[in-house]
Amino acid sequence: MGHLNSKAQLGQTYKSKIQVESENKRLTTNFQVEVSEPLKLPVQGYGGPESYLGNKEPTTYKPGDTFTLGLETLGTVSKSGTGKNLDAGGVLTGKGNKTTTDLPGHALAVEYGTIKEPIVYLTLPDQTTLTNFKNSDQFYQVTFDKNDKNQVAPQPKITQKQNADGKTVMVLDWTGTGFELKPKMRVLFNLQVVSDAVNGLDTGLSKQDLYVYKKNGGESDLYTADQLKN
Repeated sequence: MGHLNSKAQLGQTYKSKIQVESENKRLTTNFQVEVSEPLKLPVQGYGGPESYLGNKEPTTYKPGDTFTLGLETLGTVSKSGTGKNLDAGGVLTGKGNKTTTDLPGHALAVEYGTIKEPIVYLTLPDQTTLTNFKNSDQFYQVTFDKNDKNQVAPQPKITQKQNADGKTVMVLDWTGTGFELKPKMRVLFNLQVVSDAVNGLDTGLSKQDLYVYKKNGGESDLYTADQLKN
C-alpha cells in the first residue's frame, strides 16, 4: 500500500489489518495505533558572555561593545519522506521507480509541539542598553529554521518595565498575533555596553563604620574604631 500524505489526528485511534499468505498458511494480524502527544518544545538561553574553568579566559566586554542575548528552541523539524515510495494503492513488483505518482510519507516519529503566542522577557544586565541590529531599525530579531525560507515574524507589543531589583525588563508580547515558536528558532536582542561603564564593584555593607588607615611603611587597609584604638 502507498502512503496517503496526511497526518493522524491527536486523540484518534486508528485500526488496520495485515494478512500474510504462503502456500499452506494464512496469517491475519489486527493492530491499532494511538496518536502520541507532541513533545514539549525545549527552550534554552542563547548568546552572552561565557565563563570558563582552567586556562581559558572569560569573555569580557569594553565600553561601546555590542553582544547578543536571547533564547533558542531545540527539537527537530518534521519533514516528509524523500525516499522511494509506492503509488497509493499500488503493489511493488520490482525496484521502486520513484515516479511522479509516488506519494511522500511521514516517518513514525513524534513531533515537537509549539509555543503559541509567546511572551518573552529580557532583564537587561547592568551597564548595558539596547541598540538596533546592523542594517535594521529594531533591537530584536526572530530567526527561523534554515528550511523555513521567507518567514517573517509579526510585530509584537513592546513594553518596558522595572523589576523588584530596579533593573530594566523588556517585554515582547505576541498575544493575539497567531505567532508560534517552533523548533530551530531564535529570539535575539542586541545589547551595547554603555560608554561610561566601570568594572563591576560590590560595595557591600558592614555592621560597623570602617576607616582607611595606613600604617608606617604598610599598605592602606580598613579598620574599625576599636582596632584603631589598639
